[in-house]
Amino acid sequence: MKRTLQICMLMGLTLLVGCFLDEPIEIVPGQPDLKIHTTEVAVTADGGHFEVEYTLLNPVQDAELSVRSECSWVKNIDLTKEGVVAFDVAASFEKEGRSATIELIYPELSYTPSIVVNQAVGKEHSISFELVSAAATTVTLNVTPQDDELSYILILGNGKYLNDNGLLGDDEALWASDMELFQGYADAFGGDIQGAAEAFMQQGELDLYQFSGVAPDATYVAYAYGFDLATMKPTTEVSYLEITTAAIADSVLGFEFDVVATGEGVTLKVLPEEYDGYYYYTVFSAEDVDGATSEQLRSYCEAEWEIAKAVYLYATEGSEHSFDSLFEELAYAGASEQTVHIADSSEYVLCAFGIDSQAMMNSSPVSCRFTAKGVVSDM
Repeated sequence: MKRTLQICMLMGLTLLVGCFLDEPIEIVPGQPDLKIHTTEVAVTADGGHFEVEYTLLNPVQDAELSVRSECSWVKNIDLTKEGVVAFDVAASFEKEGRSATIELIYPELSYTPSIVVNQAVGKEHSISFELVSAAATTVTLNVTPQDDELSYILILGNGKYLNDNGLLGDDEALWASDMELFQGYADAFGGDIQGAAEAFMQQGELDLYQFSGVAPDATYVAYAYGFDLATMKPTTEVSYLEITTAAIADSVLGFEFDVVATGEGVTLKVLPEEYDGYYYYTVFSAEDVDGATSEQLRSYCEAEWEIAKAVYLYATEGSEHSFDSLFEELAYAGASEQTVHIADSSEYVLCAFGIDSQAMMNSSPVSCRFTAKGVVSDM
């Protein structure tokens, strides 16, 4: 009898431990019960289509099953097939694995059944971006396709527009939107849709590629994808890079210019007025900037500075003092002069502007027009 009692106690303890470990959901007789056959779904970086079966017992009359998921990369959740939750998982390019939860909502359930989607570490994009700089009016990028022969579309889009219209992360929707863009260009400027698309195409690696004329303190998204111009079809997934441009905090600067013709060329003399910080100046052919607005001229100047800065920093990469020495090597402080060789009969525009402590352009450019004979006019 004593042995029988011990066995019964042991069995009871085992059952109790099992309850603690499994934490079973208490089902009330006659109440609905929804059992998911696979509560965790393992997904590769490529993503794909998945179906998970479930069983619903004691259904509530006229009640409908619904789902809740706040994850953008688990999409197209479908309950039209009875006893099945179908969904698509987007391909991942994240450096770490990621998880999402799909909750099943049904009336009078005392719990919330769920499916956990675990996706592996992402794969590499066919096209990768490296942000070199995001200045107020100029974005500079390095773009590297895995295949040097790949022809691809490259666009800098307005981040708010892309997000508000659900185009980020939805390759098919973005492709369709771009086709409308190409057709709009063809209709507006003449020609066919292939010619319009070709204007956005690149091939091979791009170093220090610039988008100028962007707005300050704004969000943009650079994106690229392989594209076959003959078939007008994408050939790779879309690569994205979100970018926020710098805000403008302009100083009001003045500069005095003097142009002196010498036997070796033309000496440009620049003197800042009541300003002891760093500045930079550059020269444009007059025909390249004629008709430019003040905003456009600023963008041209900033693009020149960003390229000069990027080239210097890349050349001195790894140097402990590369950023600090940038000011001494590229920018100017106080009076400066430089001799350049120009054609006697051509007109040029000299532009000077301030540089802040972060090596960003911090003033609108001050400019003058000149020839080999001297200053023609202030601008």
